[in-house]
Amino acid sequence: MDVLDRPLGDLKKANFTFQIERHTGKDVLDVADLSVKFDEVRTLFHHVSFQLQRSETVALIGPNGIGKSTLLKVLVGQRKPTTGTVRWGSNVKLGYYDQEQTGLTPSNTVLEELWSEYPNLEEARIRTVLGSFLFSGEDVLKRISSLSGGEKARVSLAKLMLLQANVLILDEPTNHLDLFSKEVLEAALLDFEGTLLFISHDRYFLNKMAERIVELSPNGTEHFLGNYDDMIEKKAELEEIRREAEAKLSASSNKQQTAAPTSYEIDKQAKRDERSRQRKLEQTEQTISELEEQIAELEVQLTDPSIFNDYMRIQEIQAQIDKHRTALATAYEEWEQLSE
Repeated sequence: MDVLDRPLGDLKKANFTFQIERHTGKDVLDVADLSVKFDEVRTLFHHVSFQLQRSETVALIGPNGIGKSTLLKVLVGQRKPTTGTVRWGSNVKLGYYDQEQTGLTPSNTVLEELWSEYPNLEEARIRTVLGSFLFSGEDVLKRISSLSGGEKARVSLAKLMLLQANVLILDEPTNHLDLFSKEVLEAALLDFEGTLLFISHDRYFLNKMAERIVELSPNGTEHFLGNYDDMIEKKAELEEIRREAEAKLSASSNKQQTAAPTSYEIDKQAKRDERSRQRKLEQTEQTISELEEQIAELEVQLTDPSIFNDYMRIQEIQAQIDKHRTALATAYEEWEQLSE
């Protein structure tokens, strides 16, 4: 077995190491005609098929509630599909990040959580990894049960950084992370030479990380090369081609002179609707960008030593962050509807 020990480089406090096992073949994952049902009547999704190749970085996207997290659970064996097959390549070792942090032990301290998983590592090495995710000093002695959702997310990601995995499956890894922790995670993943499949609604993270997009729908998947912006551009091109084809078909099938004005008016209205949709989409994207910047700025304020002991000010900033995140979630839902 070929094991490669790769340092992440000079990244502020981050000084941990990824260890990966190389695949013996190119194919890492083959998913064929997968379906999952709620019950005998309701289907979450079906006809899902896609492949992962060695060293690919692929984003899985789709509307909320479509079943993205469920699909990941099927891939890692935590849930059985209704139909279809999941075939992993040889020498695959999975690292899975569950956004619900179900793999954490509430009674452990932060230090114990990592040390129980990696008992042969020196305490200094574990503290270094925890430090890169903002756990330092007495913070490592906090119980998992007392941590916030964001703190639990950082513990889970710290554990993942020490795992000897060559395939990482990540479910919303940037949720609840502050700006610095996001930078540490991004740098670690960019240095990772294995295969990465992740879910995210963070447009910046999607554009920075994704080399290919798999878009999940109730009836299967669509595939786009490139990052999120590349996908949006490609969708616009395909929509334009479709509309032109429909216009030509309509014109050729309505040869009578009386039908010509009706076809023309329909096409004209469709163009007006499309322009309106594009304007709304651009406005929504601008709103998303502004909200993400505002959240990032507020999170930076939380790291300011001058307000560490100002409990009221911290509460005010956190309330603003929560308000912006609620607005951001609404904006993402509107953006997803406009993008369909």
